[in-house]
Amino acid sequence: PPSHVPDHVITVRAWPRSASQKILKHKLPIPVVERRRGPVAAPRGATERQLAGLWCKILGTTEVSRDDEFFELGGNSLLLTQLAFSIGKSFAIKFPLKSAFAAPVFAEIARKIDAVIAGDGEAADGQSAARIAEDVTLADAIAPPQPVALPLWPTGPATVFHSGPGGMLAHWILRRLVQEPALSVIYLGAGEDVAASRRSLVEAWAALGFGRLDLIDRIEILPGALDQPRLGLSERAWDDLADRADVLVHAGIRISMAERYSQLRAANVLGTREMLRLAVHRRVKPLHVPGSFGVVDHSQADRDGLTFDERRALTSFAGLESDYRKSRWVSERLLLAAIARGLPVVLHRITPLCGDSATGLADPGEIAWRVARAIAVTGCFPESRRPLDLLPVDLGVEAMLALARDPAAKPGVNHIVGEGSLVWSDLALALRSLGYVTEQLPPDAWYQRFRAWVEDHPDDGRVGGLMPLVNEGGGDHRHYYQIDGAETRGRLAILGITLKSADRADLERTLGFLLRVGGFPKPKA
Repeated sequence: PPSHVPDHVITVRAWPRSASQKILKHKLPIPVVERRRGPVAAPRGATERQLAGLWCKILGTTEVSRDDEFFELGGNSLLLTQLAFSIGKSFAIKFPLKSAFAAPVFAEIARKIDAVIAGDGEAADGQSAARIAEDVTLADAIAPPQPVALPLWPTGPATVFHSGPGGMLAHWILRRLVQEPALSVIYLGAGEDVAASRRSLVEAWAALGFGRLDLIDRIEILPGALDQPRLGLSERAWDDLADRADVLVHAGIRISMAERYSQLRAANVLGTREMLRLAVHRRVKPLHVPGSFGVVDHSQADRDGLTFDERRALTSFAGLESDYRKSRWVSERLLLAAIARGLPVVLHRITPLCGDSATGLADPGEIAWRVARAIAVTGCFPESRRPLDLLPVDLGVEAMLALARDPAAKPGVNHIVGEGSLVWSDLALALRSLGYVTEQLPPDAWYQRFRAWVEDHPDDGRVGGLMPLVNEGGGDHRHYYQIDGAETRGRLAILGITLKSADRADLERTLGFLLRVGGFPKPKA
């Protein structure tokens, strides 16, 4: 897929290495970017000329045009983070990192620098609110031809369509589906053909530590793309899929905490619209979607004790920390509207997942474990009241599939959460049990140390990539909604399933696994 194709290829005679023979990524040569053809709009004014020097140094260019877009010239989230830091030092201002990510165009960043200097922080942190508000109606015309009442999971042998790559949850669901003897599974592959898609899937499962790679032989791979009309399929293949699939599982998603809404929109918003179209094309089919509590805007909570249950509407995205979460918010709004129009859709919001309940197997790229890595390498964590609700991944997926197969299920929303909750300081305590030194700091002091560490270690993308999610000064929401899953827990109890949130032992098991597979550096003696 295009995301796996490098922007630049550079030949080097030898790798720069440390004394322990690790490759020093920050000492690798920076690509020299060739300008696209077209007129160059030279920087205007003192701010733009000063910014141009920083821009060219970080991107390795010799000239800049006012309409240059950072990512189109070969930049990435880590380089943009470095640019934001350099702006703060060069202009002697507190330049919000999120402002750079909101619109990384040269002239727009210069305008935001001037806004910060003038004290107009609101202008410097503008969002694509109008586009997001418009997008919630994108699927309003999709409806069944007539009211339908059908089971939300077929009985007996059935064909399931899975919408492709995502995080560990998407792969775990796929792996669990192919172990069902009565199910035939069609998977939307990410490669140009079946062979390339299969290689990508094998590599993903191997990287996640999955055993039984032979299970992939049971999957029918359909090459396509979540961010394209008809999922990248020909009209004939689209019709054939609509005829063959008995149930749809939309677990595919583009995960990026640094990309802008406009970059995520095609896969995460329009991809959801295409899945809704598929659900009513040729014949009506049930659609199950694993959702996220990252769409809950805690900035709207004006006091403690408020709950967010299965029936509460999503009304605000203003306080969501990243455009990735905003893209998921729009996706869920499309699904909720579809449910209201009578489509057989179930949204299964699942609390963040820790490792497997038996082995601790987990993906070090998941956000919770990137945060854990940040605590481990910086040696500190912030004072915070933010709850840490986690479920072992295997138990979360089993609960979702049990709810999907429940003969009494109805279209709507499930909240798959455990009983009881940890807090973020429990994560730091679990790290201490493994030998790491962790110190609790006030938010501002923690932010300064965290930011300094990121500046000193530009090659650690797992930690540096968290910067766009961190509020300036390290502050947090004043209040948090309590996620209420009582209605879903009641249905699970009828099915004989009781969910208990992850405890310290689950945390330590997961962290121990990540330490063994190299997801974390070893604790200092």
